[in-house]
Amino acid sequence: MAAPEPRSPLRDRDILLVSSDDYEAGLTTSKHQLTRRLVRDNRVLFIESVGLRRPGASGKDLRRIVRKIGRFLRGPRRLGERLWIFTPLVIPFHDLPWARALNRWFLARCVRRVARRLGFEAPLLWLFLPTAAGLVGEVGESLVVYYNVDDFAQFRGSDVATVTALDEELTRAADVVFASARAVAERKREVNPNTWYSPHGVDVEHFRKALEAPPPPADIADLSGPIVGYWGWIADYFDLDSVAAVAAARPDWTLLLIGEATISLTSLSGLRNVRILGPRPYESLPAYAAQCEVLLIPRKLTALTQSMNPLKLREYLATGRPVVSAPLPEVVEARDDCYGDAVSIASNGDEYVAAIAAHLAIASPERRAA
Repeated sequence: MAAPEPRSPLRDRDILLVSSDDYEAGLTTSKHQLTRRLVRDNRVLFIESVGLRRPGASGKDLRRIVRKIGRFLRGPRRLGERLWIFTPLVIPFHDLPWARALNRWFLARCVRRVARRLGFEAPLLWLFLPTAAGLVGEVGESLVVYYNVDDFAQFRGSDVATVTALDEELTRAADVVFASARAVAERKREVNPNTWYSPHGVDVEHFRKALEAPPPPADIADLSGPIVGYWGWIADYFDLDSVAAVAAARPDWTLLLIGEATISLTSLSGLRNVRILGPRPYESLPAYAAQCEVLLIPRKLTALTQSMNPLKLREYLATGRPVVSAPLPEVVEARDDCYGDAVSIASNGDEYVAAIAAHLAIASPERRAA
């Protein structure tokens, strides 16, 4: 008999969770994990992202705008006994004072209306995004939580001055602040003393399914040889050069990339041992991990990634696979504090090749389950 789900000390509350992601964005993040735990004992209105940057003229941005308008007009969508999803509508020009003022008024008005419709009373306001700072004090909340999981001002397309100012405004206004990176927590504690370092958790039971030797998914059943995997966003901070170097140096390995790409991958197109799948459901990730011998976190070192604490580190380790990562401060500290030789650090293609080869040399089912 399965053990009962543990109850949260936070119970019987109405929670407005303002996410930095859309609920069905194709990638399960810490926001989704937190929501799944909160709805066990609370009612949650998951408010999708109000964005950080101006949209471009790309077809992808235009389709997203059309989709958001349609979902806004539908109103809140119920996904379970205690969970609703609401897509807000804002003017995506956060750097313009008039747009910010209009967004503050309209967003607060919409959220208040939806909360009343659902019968929410004295809700806890839990924010992940600084551009939603204008909700503080406007929705009848009893407590404000700011959970900072990224240095949002450093994302491509963000207006650095605007997002930095909104981040500080929200940090000051919050009753409690959590940060997933130590460096960020230290900076925020200077603004709000009630700031706590809170690294990402992981659904261990879900990812340990990789140890049960599930059959390979159909779209990789033809692959042979050692498979080195990655899942997550393939964005401008993804270290394409190192991945390409690994694939070129070891044609007997297969590089498996799972996730939505927001950058051009033409540099990988001529490498026959690179398999790019695009997004795959969260439920299927353990089956893909089971086919991999080593999992990667290839990141460029930038102001953004220096403050990252990648959720996938703990997801990967829960599958029993070793990890080779860029020298992100949070990953290095986690290796030194907890994970030891299950995590290796690499800064370029040659170092990735050497670290992967070292893990392959000692890979075994017994070691994975340890």
